[in-house]
Amino acid sequence: MRRRMKGYAAALALGAVSLLGACTTPPATDPPNSTSTSGSSGTSATSMSSPSATPGSETTTSSGQAQIPEAAKANTPQGAEEFTKYFGQVLDEAFATLDSHTLKAVALPECKSCSGAISAIDGYRQRGERFVGQYAGFSAAVFASNTDGVTRVLAHSQTDGAKVIDGQGSLVRTIPAQSGNLSVQLRFDTQWRVAEAQGTA
Repeated sequence: MRRRMKGYAAALALGAVSLLGACTTPPATDPPNSTSTSGSSGTSATSMSSPSATPGSETTTSSGQAQIPEAAKANTPQGAEEFTKYFGQVLDEAFATLDSHTLKAVALPECKSCSGAISAIDGYRQRGERFVGQYAGFSAAVFASNTDGVTRVLAHSQTDGAKVIDGQGSLVRTIPAQSGNLSVQLRFDTQWRVAEAQGTA
């Protein structure tokens, strides 16, 4: 387990695509810990089927700005926790719809893991592939600290696995069920935004 979490942390620190655990370092456009039958990735059909699939789930305006739930707007430890859970929903929905606009709206330019996810989503759409399954699967978020303007929230990510399907409906790769912890680093200006998400033991 310790070896898996080290790989998990390393993948996130390098801005890899997925926020899931990893035993090995895959190609840059693949979710960590995936098993590959070719070299491409996919669209997502996660447990959230649309931006309005669950109450309070993310949506975007016509300008692409995130519609953050009220509970996730407060500059408080509880607000940071709610925003982190919302961030997990944003990730899942972005892969479900191959639309990274909301993810871009809640991520800071310095967030390497966010940039990796955005690049992957764009690549999936361009290649006509699908990521079938849940991408992030945040099940919990707990405030950890607030130091030098950075608020850290510990989140738990757990998925049942996923598949990457190409435009012809053929299996590209299978991604095993995974479970791991993240340190999600947030900054607050007029709203919370993600500065980084790193694996932690």
